[in-house]
Amino acid sequence: MSTTGSNVAVAHCPVCGAEYRSGFERCADDDAALEPGPAPEAGADEPRADAWEAATNRVWNAPKRPASKHPVPVELCQLGRADAHLVLGILEAEGIEADVQDALTEYGFGNAAFPSRVFVNGEQLEDARAIYRGFNERQGYETR
Repeated sequence: MSTTGSNVAVAHCPVCGAEYRSGFERCADDDAALEPGPAPEAGADEPRADAWEAATNRVWNAPKRPASKHPVPVELCQLGRADAHLVLGILEAEGIEADVQDALTEYGFGNAAFPSRVFVNGEQLEDARAIYRGFNERQGYETR
């Protein structure tokens, strides 16, 4: 890293040795708190920890998330690709976690005969159904 201008190393990662300019508090590679000053020169007295080992330890020793942090995807509907992505945008604008599985990626080729599938967070299914019913009514589609 440069020692002049705005690229002056003002902090470094004690795990991997990456240097950071002002404004950073944690290493982007291994999430370690940064230490002030540039990284020590190679061959300094203290050996650096292995970055791969540090990242592995961080992942495997991370606290477990509550089950609610892992939403269960539920299929809301199957539509043509354009409509599926339109519904996706509407759902996301309303704060519903959603995703589309396109037939193009699922089957490996483009064929309009295969619909795209819209998935939502199972905990938000009822709200998503209400939004989807409104979409169908605006489009003039039959609702179930």
